[in-house]
Amino acid sequence: MKIKFFLLLLIPAFSAHAQSAREIFAPFNAHWKGVFKVYTHDGRLLHTIEVEQRYWWDGNVQRATFIEKARDGKIVRAQAKNYEENGKLFCAVEKDNGEKSLHLGHYADGALFWFRKEEGKVESFKEKVLQGRAGKKYHIDGFGVYGSGEEASHLLFEGRYFEVKK
Repeated sequence: MKIKFFLLLLIPAFSAHAQSAREIFAPFNAHWKGVFKVYTHDGRLLHTIEVEQRYWWDGNVQRATFIEKARDGKIVRAQAKNYEENGKLFCAVEKDNGEKSLHLGHYADGALFWFRKEEGKVESFKEKVLQGRAGKKYHIDGFGVYGSGEEASHLLFEGRYFEVKK
């Protein structure tokens, strides 16, 4: 029994029998507003960011725009695209402050998982759209490790957005 369970863990979440990338990304196609919070590893709130996001289709690519407003009033804008290539899911983001990121993803247990690991940086996000009494909600939970050794920062992320109706 333990061997069978272990083998199940090795099966890729995005495979021929899984949902298509378009089906996976579709629930996010909307106009969203909410708050993204960044916490220290021990739960102290570091940043609260007001967020507005819009997702739409451009052919087989899901496009997005983000507006992030920090407590100090600083605004960062971003463009993103979610796409499938060779059976893998990708999320590419370019912010107007010059920051760029590319996350690899997979879909499992009704959630979209994005992650990246590069020199001095590890990030992982779990994203899910839920139907609530008042409408659709978009939840993001994640973590990031920045730097290495004793100097590394370990952060927790929480995004809670609601759909803006037209």
